[in-house]
Amino acid sequence: ITLFSVKGTPWHDAPDQWELFRQYCVQDAHAEERLLSWCLQWLNQERFRPMVNHLLDQELIYRRINARGLPIDQAAVRCALSIRDNVIQGLKGRLQELTWLENPNSRDQLLGWIREQGTMLPDLTKQIVATYLLCKLPPAVREALEIRQELGKTSTNKFDALSKATGEDGRLRGGWQFYGASRTGRV
Repeated sequence: ITLFSVKGTPWHDAPDQWELFRQYCVQDAHAEERLLSWCLQWLNQERFRPMVNHLLDQELIYRRINARGLPIDQAAVRCALSIRDNVIQGLKGRLQELTWLENPNSRDQLLGWIREQGTMLPDLTKQIVATYLLCKLPPAVREALEIRQELGKTSTNKFDALSKATGEDGRLRGGWQFYGASRTGRV
């Protein structure tokens, strides 16, 4: 049984590489121990005590919030998802009416249709579509590209995530991360 590998190589096929890797891991663990020791010495200095206490208080608040959970209006989430689904269905229907394609959501089919309309679009990437929408286009092509842009939006995906992450009691737990952004500390 191969438990570990270095770049896909089983340990028994490259014992010298694995020995180097093991030595690195030992050295890395020692470096982390020294760093932890230094951090603890720094945090124990009296001049930093108010800041440390403030950060610990904030951490405790976040833990309490996460343990209690945030109430989520599940009916509103379901309603938002239903609205989104209806809008998507309407847009897909309009795109099918406009193009007469079997599957207008298919990149290849839609790109072929656009080219048949006389617009030599190289691809349907987000940047290319946005650039071409700044140009003069046949009205049907413009509408098709605008619909494709709308269908590509992900701003409503948060409702799917809320729906999946909310517990049976209607509360979202673990949604807050203390000092989440490494540089700014914003939530």
